[in-house]
Amino acid sequence: MPQKTTQTTATKKPRKTVKPQAAPPPEPKVYPTSVRSTTWIAFVAFIALVALAVYLNRKAQNDILSQPTPTAIEKTFLLPKDLVSSVEVKSATGETVKIERGADKAWALILPEKAAADSAACEAAATQVGALSIDASLDNVANLADFGLKEPAYTITISFENGKSNTLAVGAVTPSETAYYVQLDKGGVNAVSKSGLDALLNLLTAPPYQTPPTAVPSS
Repeated sequence: MPQKTTQTTATKKPRKTVKPQAAPPPEPKVYPTSVRSTTWIAFVAFIALVALAVYLNRKAQNDILSQPTPTAIEKTFLLPKDLVSSVEVKSATGETVKIERGADKAWALILPEKAAADSAACEAAATQVGALSIDASLDNVANLADFGLKEPAYTITISFENGKSNTLAVGAVTPSETAYYVQLDKGGVNAVSKSGLDALLNLLTAPPYQTPPTAVPSS
């Protein structure tokens, strides 16, 4: 009798699906405390610099606005602008030139010799008398020699049509070489524009003789 073969059927178990695990989130970077402090210090320093720049800019503008508006300084003149009748210039060594306006208002050379004078040159010198501007006035001058006025290099005597006259002692040139130290009628010491006085002193080196007319050669 044939034997029955008993077959055992294996039961298949279902496979479990393994899900891949998600990657953990990245950890936040942790900066060293020293780095964060340096950043804050730099930021605060930047803000401080900006504030300082704004403050200085406003201060400069306020300073400009607070400054007084400069006003023109009126020139002071040594002598009056009256009509001049004569000018005499004498050096310490004795050279003398004198010009004089006559009754007919024409100019004549009186010294070093009497002669016809260049009217334009004389009138220019006379006009310069009233234009002598004072650059500075000196107070409490103890020693006139310090300014070349104890023995002046030049003495200028001016007479006016109204009968008044003034004597001007001319001393040394100022350190800036822009003025002479002068003393008017033995009074106070002033520094007077050099260019103006030179126009009068030049009468010594170039007396205003009238230029004779140029001869026209005969044909």
